[in-house]
Amino acid sequence: MYAMISIIMTTYNRSQIIGFSIRSIQQQTRGDWELLVIGDSCTDNTEAVVSSFQDPRIRFFNLAKRVGDQSGGTNFGIKESKGEFLAFLNHDDFWFPDHLERSVTHLEKNNCDLVYTLQIDADPGASATTLRVPSIYLQDFSPFLPPNISTWTCRKKWAIDQPPMKPFYQVFTYPSVDWLLSGWKRGACYKPVPAVTVFVITTITRTDSYLRKSSEEHAFFFQQIFEGHKSREQMLVEAFQNPRPTHLQGYPVKCLLRGLFFRLFKRTLEVFRCNPIAFVLYLRCPKKGGIFPKKGSLRQKLYKKRGLNMKDLCQ
Repeated sequence: MYAMISIIMTTYNRSQIIGFSIRSIQQQTRGDWELLVIGDSCTDNTEAVVSSFQDPRIRFFNLAKRVGDQSGGTNFGIKESKGEFLAFLNHDDFWFPDHLERSVTHLEKNNCDLVYTLQIDADPGASATTLRVPSIYLQDFSPFLPPNISTWTCRKKWAIDQPPMKPFYQVFTYPSVDWLLSGWKRGACYKPVPAVTVFVITTITRTDSYLRKSSEEHAFFFQQIFEGHKSREQMLVEAFQNPRPTHLQGYPVKCLLRGLFFRLFKRTLEVFRCNPIAFVLYLRCPKKGGIFPKKGSLRQKLYKKRGLNMKDLCQ
């Protein structure tokens, strides 16, 4: 028998779109969950929207005093939750149907404190939508690339033992990021799940996204994902064809400077009709006198790397 998963969703006056996020939870391949929607003293009809689902697994709470960020609702949700595991979802993000199943399975298999998956970012524009997969270290957790809270799943016992999430005015970064990093500094074990299970319609790159009360963008993408208009594989192909990351601030300065240099250099070679690949091979392959290109040098390099003997093969 599966252990129950408590899902924590904090919100503030986003009644026009929160229903799409809740519906993505109802599409999960695991149904042993409870959803705690915690309003940060909402003043719109969020409670009515949540109640309209008439799902006994869903509970709504509205904080009496507004905190101004997700810390208050998250701390309340952790204490109020009943499940063995905790998952988090922002009120404007979606989960693909296998998110909970993959996350909990990975958490149990690796016997760690918290796991996180990858996400697809959608950045709607005036003429077209840009899809991207933000860079996250898959080998191990990196404090330079902290994952979005919507990708997290953790053990409740571990979360309860952590100090409460601090509000915005007490931290230098996002409250969720500060909470994640503080746990990591105390020795918590975080593991990435090698799967894309979260869909995010970005707000950080779009102006007035919280002021506009429309739901067209979320309705469009929900239809794309859950009504079979575009598969996750199609989205990933489109996202990986876009070399530009969504959030540049997530990259170390060294990587940004190196990327800028090579982009400018590549562009310069293209302007002069030079082959960038040939130039890279020139740098990496053996040269005559250490200067001049040498025919067959690429083969020599490949044979050496693959452990082959040049004398035993064709000349």
